[in-house]
Amino acid sequence: MKKSKKKTIKPIKPETFTKSVKKPGKKSKAAAIGVLILGLALIPGSIFLNSFIQDEIDSQINNQILVPSLLESNYYTFLTNKYPGAPPEFYSYYMWNLTNPDEFMSGTEKPIYMEIGPFVFRAWSYKFDHYSDALFNEITYREYIDYVQVDGENISEVYITNLNPAFVGGIALAGGSERNYLQMQLPYVLTQVKDTFQTIYTDTINDLVGNDTWIKDTQTELLKDAKPLGISVPIYEYYNITTADIFFSTINTSVLKTFVRNGLPEWETAFYAEWANDSYAQFGGNFSYLLDNINWTASDMPETMDPGTKAMLGDSAENLTAQALSDDGVRAAQNALIGKKNAEMLDDSGSASGVGIDIEFGLSGIAGPPEADLNITNTIFIETGRYIKNFTRTVGETYSGLQMNYSQFDEIGRTGIIYDQCKALWNENDPFSLTGMDYLENPIWIDALLDGSKGSVARANLMAYFGITSFQLQKILAWINYSISNWMPNAVSFQTSQWNSGPIISRTVEEWLFEANDTAIYNFMNATGGDTSMSRVNFFEDIETEQEAREVGIKPITIYSGLYSQELANQIVKYDGKSTIDLWQQPEKVMGSLGMYNSPGTTGIVPPKIFNPDLMRVIDMVYVGKTSIYGVELNRFTFAPSTFAPNEKYYMNTQGLINAQPIERFKGAPVLVSKPHFLDADPSVITSVEGVNPDRMMHETFIDVEPISGATMNARQRIQVNFNLTSDEFFTSDINSTVMPSVWYERSGIVPQHLASKFTDELYPAQTAQTYILTGGIALGVVCAIAGGSSSLNKQVKTSIIKKRTTPKSKKALKANMDSIKSKLGYTVDSKKFKRKNSIKKRKQKE
Repeated sequence: MKKSKKKTIKPIKPETFTKSVKKPGKKSKAAAIGVLILGLALIPGSIFLNSFIQDEIDSQINNQILVPSLLESNYYTFLTNKYPGAPPEFYSYYMWNLTNPDEFMSGTEKPIYMEIGPFVFRAWSYKFDHYSDALFNEITYREYIDYVQVDGENISEVYITNLNPAFVGGIALAGGSERNYLQMQLPYVLTQVKDTFQTIYTDTINDLVGNDTWIKDTQTELLKDAKPLGISVPIYEYYNITTADIFFSTINTSVLKTFVRNGLPEWETAFYAEWANDSYAQFGGNFSYLLDNINWTASDMPETMDPGTKAMLGDSAENLTAQALSDDGVRAAQNALIGKKNAEMLDDSGSASGVGIDIEFGLSGIAGPPEADLNITNTIFIETGRYIKNFTRTVGETYSGLQMNYSQFDEIGRTGIIYDQCKALWNENDPFSLTGMDYLENPIWIDALLDGSKGSVARANLMAYFGITSFQLQKILAWINYSISNWMPNAVSFQTSQWNSGPIISRTVEEWLFEANDTAIYNFMNATGGDTSMSRVNFFEDIETEQEAREVGIKPITIYSGLYSQELANQIVKYDGKSTIDLWQQPEKVMGSLGMYNSPGTTGIVPPKIFNPDLMRVIDMVYVGKTSIYGVELNRFTFAPSTFAPNEKYYMNTQGLINAQPIERFKGAPVLVSKPHFLDADPSVITSVEGVNPDRMMHETFIDVEPISGATMNARQRIQVNFNLTSDEFFTSDINSTVMPSVWYERSGIVPQHLASKFTDELYPAQTAQTYILTGGIALGVVCAIAGGSSSLNKQVKTSIIKKRTTPKSKKALKANMDSIKSKLGYTVDSKKFKRKNSIKKRKQKE
């Protein structure tokens, strides 16, 4: 029996299957692959497009905050803000006017202030001496501001009364006390005393010697006790002839004027004699000149005297005058009494002797004798008795001579310091002399007042150097000590009042703000070779040229260009060539911005730091909240509370007051910086004066920063300058120690609307597009990639399953698998393809 051959069942190809709900085809497969490709392309494309937009945004920000190079056309916008469309900057000044200066200085009232202002200025800034390093990473420049008033009263017409900064600065420079100030002023004041003596002495002598009446009156008084013994009594009594009549009939007044002028001591000789020995220098008359010019004119004889009598008296008068002028005793009397007469004429306020000169000539201010007496000694002159000298010479029977009585004085209390020693002691060119001493560098005379080894060394050096004795040195030192405590305060007060100086002064707003010097301090510094900037009264500098900027010493600033790191653009690297601030207890790194350009991405979490050159501090800012301007969203920042809190590092001990005294530009003056009207200061500071009214809305500082670029688009910096005035020994002995406000100012700036539009019209849309492209593009790409990939993968899986299940072992298994494929995968056999293929196979088998 023939076995039947088992027929092999061939697998059904997947192409013969179709989806139950939709016919399968090539388009669906292509669509799935396309979706996959699109999804895969969208992800890197979105990132690339986002990067492109970010580059454009960065480019716009760079144009705003990066420092342009010398070759760029907009470099001038870095050098100045004086160009069309530049953000305007304004300074508004408010002056504090002291309304009760006399009552305050007398201690009867606390200071009462009135706020005057605002005086508003447009600020034009100019950078000069600018250069960069080779890589254009750091740029160094100096900058000055030219102020132009745009609002408020005329600053040259409004007067303000307040504390004199130069005065308190001078006291601080000297050592901090008013006595230190007087010691520093001693050489200068003595020089003025000497110069004043020269002027007044010379002018007075010229006036007196040129006055015929004074000459005749002086000689008449001098000869009042002399009797012409040689004239017969009847003639003398009948005509009432005096010795002065005979003298003036033989000596012409013009001859006497020349005699007196030539016999007077030089001003310097008179000065030293008065200072060292409280006496008028010796008059030294040239009596030979008088003898050569004796000529009887009978001009002073009575008109009633007959010619014969006049002729008879002629030879007698000439002989009598010649006899008297040839006598040593008469000459000594003439010299002494003319000297006394001149001393009395020059003595303006009286000395102990009555014949001194009082060499200060009014520099004593309100003080009187003996405080006004600048002499080392108060010499006492005593009369020792009447010294009668009879001059006799027989000329005929009736002439016997001249009898003359005069007082002889002895002097006690002299120092014995001679002319040459005085000249050395007052030599302005000698750094060891009284007038050449530099108190700040070599205060040898002040040191000599001290006890201990320092004083002993100074005293020994002075005695050896000037060749003076211990007695003489002690006399000088006692005089210096007495002078500082007595007449010098009055002399300085008188002097400063003549020059609108002293503790309290009145000046125009223009002078207070920009251009005033204290004349007293300036003259002192100029005469002693000191720093004349100490005399500055003005708080700010209005500079119009680079030359002026160099003269006032504008400091260089170094910043990052931002070329290599956008975040560092305009950040401070160095100030005055130094990368650290060494004024405080610990060095502080120079960092932060100047307030206009902060790091891009500045937020409340990372607030800006601002370097303030006026305060030589890096100021921390704190986030306040969000605000906006012209549609631009901004973050507002203000001073951190720690800025005005007590801090040992910055020598601050009072809430609300920054100690600026160590800062170079304030020259050691007791400057205290606060918020206007003492906002947030200790209550005791606020109540110590009347007239302040702190208001946070009006007096708080803030800056509004655009967070994308870091640019400040709106700002109000508000600062008040104050001076600490304390009660002291001489000039301010009656006051209550007070922190006195002087001026407060608001520095303001706001972005122009056309610049703000760059953000609202260009940057913001780009930023929005960037956000949508990045997030939306990536999200869509992921969805497409998942969808396309899933579709393709699904078909591949199903095809694999179909292949496996349509390769059965029997027709029965094939039928079961076909049902499974339909129920689970949703596919059925394409009967047309299946039948066509089967028919083709059968035909081939038959053939």
